[in-house]
Amino acid sequence: MINTERIRQVIRERRNELITLTKDLIKFKSISGKEDDISEYIQDFFKSIDFYVRSIDKNIITCEKRENKDAKLILNGHMDVVPAGSFWDYPPFDPQITDGKIYGRGSCDMKGGLASMMTAIKVLHDLGIDMGSDIVFTATVEEEIGGLNGTGRIIDYLNGDMCVIAEPTDLNICIGHKGSNIYEITVKGKSAHGSMPHLGKNAIYYASRMIVALEDFKFDIEDSLLGKPTINVGKITGGTEVNVVPDRCIFEVDRRTIPEEDGESVFYELNRIIDREKVDGVGIDVKKVIEMLPVKVSEDEKVVKLLKKSTKEVFGYEKPTTSIDGCTDARFFIDRKIPTVIFGPGKKDCAHVSNEFINIEDLIDASSSFASLILNVIKEE
Repeated sequence: MINTERIRQVIRERRNELITLTKDLIKFKSISGKEDDISEYIQDFFKSIDFYVRSIDKNIITCEKRENKDAKLILNGHMDVVPAGSFWDYPPFDPQITDGKIYGRGSCDMKGGLASMMTAIKVLHDLGIDMGSDIVFTATVEEEIGGLNGTGRIIDYLNGDMCVIAEPTDLNICIGHKGSNIYEITVKGKSAHGSMPHLGKNAIYYASRMIVALEDFKFDIEDSLLGKPTINVGKITGGTEVNVVPDRCIFEVDRRTIPEEDGESVFYELNRIIDREKVDGVGIDVKKVIEMLPVKVSEDEKVVKLLKKSTKEVFGYEKPTTSIDGCTDARFFIDRKIPTVIFGPGKKDCAHVSNEFINIEDLIDASSSFASLILNVIKEE
């Protein structure tokens, strides 16, 4: 009889396959925009088990059988990683195993999640479980830089009852996260000789006042799950030479939003805060770079209930629901009315850091949970 316990046993017996797959994925230096090789690898993985595979600009859509009907469950993950940076104890793209952990860029975010999903699907296929086109796996590009060319590119080709994204959640069930609106603010002053600053309008000074005003702003709204909105000024550039009064300063704002807000009101509020610091002779231009919607699904959604059931079968107890701080591609699915949760292996505070790692036991538990979820979705039918 094929049940969660049997599947968990098989995945544990084949742990070396899961470890090897995770390490293979980490070896690809798939910085956003450079996912060609890892995309081919994943396509070959599914072609080797005779799955139908479709590639759209390096994005992958695959299922066991090609049928003209909506999926019951979409499994999603991204193939790209952020640059490795410095100060690693281990080579970031040459994964090493130490103390039950695999170290390497992307191990946590989110090649461990991809490998867990891929292994779950392969194990079920090898055990003779008929997934047909009810279970669809997608691997996408450029999530780390907004996802428009990734999940945003293929969402029109997808429809289904529910979706799970394998971002790192420490194997808790994430039912929401804040949105992120990125704005670029250009402050236009007047140049002058550095020895006669009174003849100019120092754009850096006025930008600094605006930045302090943003830092001091207090929010009076709060979401019961996601908390209060936040503002962060993450980048600033200005000036040409030290002996010249700068006539231009540009800074970028990351405004994290909650479902109680909308893009128009957020944009108006940002302009209102900045305009308080405006003076004659200084121009301000506020440009919206990207708007990523917040995500929040009900605990009553089928995908949440099924994932709770599956985690109880694997862990002996239902994993709790929670939220995460960062944005994900869930917003694309939510916008298409596909209830979506985030669930995957990896510590949330381990993503994007030096010496990024994933626990091998978490990979096994994640793969077992995904397999159990797939089985429960099929049984529902």
